[in-house]
Amino acid sequence: MTKLKRLMHSALASEKRLIALCYVLFFAASVLVCLAGFAEDAFQRAMGNVVPAQLDVNSFSLIDTRQTQPGTFTSTSPDPRMVLEPSPAYVRTVTVDCTFSKDPGEFCIFYKTSPQQEEYDATHRAWGYRQADGSYTFTLPKGRIYGLRLDPGIFTNLAFEVHSITINAPRSFFSWFAPSPVWVLGQAVVPLLAAAVLKNVRGLWARLAALRRAGPDA
Repeated sequence: MTKLKRLMHSALASEKRLIALCYVLFFAASVLVCLAGFAEDAFQRAMGNVVPAQLDVNSFSLIDTRQTQPGTFTSTSPDPRMVLEPSPAYVRTVTVDCTFSKDPGEFCIFYKTSPQQEEYDATHRAWGYRQADGSYTFTLPKGRIYGLRLDPGIFTNLAFEVHSITINAPRSFFSWFAPSPVWVLGQAVVPLLAAAVLKNVRGLWARLAALRRAGPDA
């Protein structure tokens, strides 16, 4: 404990050391979060809660979307939707292998987190990440869901073909540590902000300590 205190005091005494310490702590915390996520996912899969499966595209209800051929669809408004209710209870990832006639503009998934939730809303939404093979992968948070809605684009007369929809595809151990754009931004910004806050707190604490030493007559 004494060594840790000396380390913290040394870091706080030097701005460069403080920034370096914040970067190290943020990176270490990120690794721990990834390990916890891997362990929790492995446990849920072992319990049979998170199960890989293929979803039948014909099971989705179509809204502002017209099916022209098996697996092929055309949007009839700027807000095409494909709704699956009830949905599988535990969905961690959704991989949609599909092709579009043009850039869809936006491709996202909405989900319900409560059986009492009547409408889909933007607070429960996942954005697609386009893979090298052209498929889109969506990552959902932990917990049960009670409905799933695919919003495949923002244009009228957008044609698209859905080849497959896969949920809970197996993940390798190392995939949990793949840096996302959000993590890269966080790694660049959060430690700097934390170091600035700690520096200001240390300065305020030093001034308060000086006032206490000076006494009420100072």
